[in-house]
Amino acid sequence: MKIVYYVATADLSNPNVTVYANYNENDPTKGWQMSRVLDQANAAQNRYGNPSSAEYIENYQVVAAINADGYNMATGEPGGLLVMNGIEHHPINASGFFGITKEGKAVIGSTAEYNSTYKGELRDAVGAFGVTLVKDGKIAVAQSEDYFSDRASRTAVGITKTGKVVFMVLDGRQEPRSCGGSMQEIAQIMLEAGCYNAINLDGGGSTTFVSKPEGETELSVTSKPSDGYARSVSTSLMMVSTAPSSTKLDHARLDSEYSYVTANTPLTITPVGLSATGNVVDLPEGCVWKIASNEKYATITEDGVFTGTQERSFDIQLLCGEDILGQKTINVVTPDNVYFTRKTMDAVFGSSVDVPVAAVYEGKAVKISENDVVLSVEPKSAGTFEGFRFLVSEQSTIKNAIITASLTADESITSTMTINLYKQGENTFDFDKATGGDRQLAWDRKVSNATTDDAITYIAENTDENMVTSYIFAIDMKEIPIPAKLADLTYMLPGADAAGASAWNFLLQLAERVSVLTEVKPILKFDDRFEVDYSELEVLNEYFYLEKTELNEQTNELSLTLKWHDQTESIKPETANPLCMVKGIKLIPKDSVWEDSNRLNAVHSGEIKYKVYLRANALYTFSQKPENQNIYGLYPFTNTFTDANGEEKNESGGYFADTYATFEDHYTLSVVKKNGWINEDGGFAYYIDGERLTGVQQADGFYYDFGENGINVGQQKYTGFFEENGNTYYVMLGKLMKSVWQLVGDNMYHCHDGGETFITSVN
Repeated sequence: MKIVYYVATADLSNPNVTVYANYNENDPTKGWQMSRVLDQANAAQNRYGNPSSAEYIENYQVVAAINADGYNMATGEPGGLLVMNGIEHHPINASGFFGITKEGKAVIGSTAEYNSTYKGELRDAVGAFGVTLVKDGKIAVAQSEDYFSDRASRTAVGITKTGKVVFMVLDGRQEPRSCGGSMQEIAQIMLEAGCYNAINLDGGGSTTFVSKPEGETELSVTSKPSDGYARSVSTSLMMVSTAPSSTKLDHARLDSEYSYVTANTPLTITPVGLSATGNVVDLPEGCVWKIASNEKYATITEDGVFTGTQERSFDIQLLCGEDILGQKTINVVTPDNVYFTRKTMDAVFGSSVDVPVAAVYEGKAVKISENDVVLSVEPKSAGTFEGFRFLVSEQSTIKNAIITASLTADESITSTMTINLYKQGENTFDFDKATGGDRQLAWDRKVSNATTDDAITYIAENTDENMVTSYIFAIDMKEIPIPAKLADLTYMLPGADAAGASAWNFLLQLAERVSVLTEVKPILKFDDRFEVDYSELEVLNEYFYLEKTELNEQTNELSLTLKWHDQTESIKPETANPLCMVKGIKLIPKDSVWEDSNRLNAVHSGEIKYKVYLRANALYTFSQKPENQNIYGLYPFTNTFTDANGEEKNESGGYFADTYATFEDHYTLSVVKKNGWINEDGGFAYYIDGERLTGVQQADGFYYDFGENGINVGQQKYTGFFEENGNTYYVMLGKLMKSVWQLVGDNMYHCHDGGETFITSVN
């Protein structure tokens, strides 16, 4: 398992370095309110770093910020202590504190120590979050309850024996990128970072690390919040520098997408010149690359393209004369695991798609080439591979295939993913041309062995065959509305203040927190005069799968249970397919229907219910309160489940249940034989007792040419010759000329009428 964490250290003995507490708009006097750590840091930067501000501090620069104490999710009120600029804005609770004294010394203490020693002596302080990690140079975590042992995103602050302040943020719930850590593990990280004392801060979705990386001009969220988007929080901590800005070259940063790569796989390294204060500056001309270790087993071009030929660690240097401007270690390894970054994907017959395969070594991402992985597909007729692209067979009729990736070095190490295959347009739905509904819920209805002018009344083409109704139901999940009961709580969700915030975006951002208990339940009640055939039922969706189908034959009610695929990280909206389709439902009229009537007025109805379970300790506490259950419809849950790695996990949080949409569909089936003119097949047909006329035939007193397929475009009356009962007649504008004509030569007709003889030619 791999963990990713971020550490920043502030040396408070340096007069240009200090640590401050922060809050929304850098001003808690405006009332309790949540905001993101980045927004809080920018508010402080604008207040003190803007030359036009009355409170301007020269060279003021926020360089790092983290979330701090827990808080009331409904109001943003801090859970514990908040002191800013010597003013106590919120009292301490039982969890202790981290603070900076008015003399600039960092301290960590208990509630009792605050009340007896530090109250009134602190310039800035925030509350701790219940757990002492390191005490007097030793790990202090002893508890083993789930909160302490579960892997999660974590935030901590510590103090070294020499008084330096250490911020630490650990990404979690994003396997395989970063699985998170237990309290014991983050205590070990803080100890190894030199902390003599350290405390836990709020974690989970609140965990955020903001910094101004070298070479950047703006602060940004450097960590990967587990909700996929930085959450609004209450208090935060920030490190600030007032060192004068420099534009003189100090060193070079060597950037590459990976630090681990397989043998003979090229990797590009890009140098960036930086000043001592992190400003981007030009590199001097004449810089050269050097492989400083194991140089006979690797090469690097003048453009910085590195290729190693054997498994070793290589120190890469950028030299300017004798000076080493930058150094980076690249490790050539053989991966020890392979995986797919997606569990399922869709493709169209005859197309090609990139296979989302990746590999790791001891939990670290490795750049691989096609020689490092063996790809196969079952059934084999589904397609072939060209490197990391899958070429879908154009002639295939296979609907689902399994792609397997195996490590070349050890083919027993494998991973699989499902690829769903469709004809062009088969995995799409045209909401604008649907039979009924809207983008929140639409349906398309087709009736076989029938014609219709209005998609309401269907007339049987062959009264000896069944008219079978086929349904496709579709939802554009981007259009799912936020439930009215929860609307007042959405401001607490990550990205609530972003443009386009929606229930769909929230679901994707919180995907890792959505419990496998989450379900969507379409309940379809069909007219009991129909037999229901769901033998070809399919659900097309990347995030839910069909767990169970039940038909109550007494009520003709078909219930589907769709369950959530467990996710290990948030989902990017731009990569997510929002379409959900249910197809393959067929309705067949019972034979008894036609005994008393030749018309069947069908009525089908249904509803879509759902329960969304979201795991979060804060939500579990929030939803236990009766007033929140009554106002918001939120209720607590606990569950034990097995994760994707086969490990048994406990989860707790809150769930919300509601009815998403309802539908009702009406139409009529008729087995009356067709008679007269019918507008169909791009023209007009004429029926007599269900039989369609063809050729030149009389209809309603006029002659028409219906051709071989029985269609007359525009009901055009016929002019010309035709044969009937061995005689040839001539029709003009649909009216029969009473004379009898006889063929007397090539294209020559003879007519004897009233003693006169007429000769005409026909071309």
